[in-house]
Amino acid sequence: LQPGQYPARVQIVGPRAQAIFDKTITVTIPDPAAKPTPAFALPVFAEDVVVDGPPGKYRFLVSFQQGAAAAGGDSGSPIGAKSGTDGPGAGRGRGCESRSERLRPRVV
Repeated sequence: LQPGQYPARVQIVGPRAQAIFDKTITVTIPDPAAKPTPAFALPVFAEDVVVDGPPGKYRFLVSFQQGAAAAGGDSGSPIGAKSGTDGPGAGRGRGCESRSERLRPRVV
């Protein structure tokens, strides 16, 4: 991307396609000639989001609103999975009695 500011939309969508979180942020791309040299990967979103919903797969979506396009894949995170189950997220919900959990999206 060229140096500049780009609006982006950050969303979390629940297992029944319900909107859990929706926020517009500004992604700032620094000039690569700046000193000190900017990092190759830049953090653009770091926020705790409390999810109060049914167990299942939650999708963390980020899309540029203008001036750029993103390439990525599925970053769904199982919430409330029972320990000992097979598949993605097995064992992540150990001891979780509540339907409200913190979702810390990890984008790679």
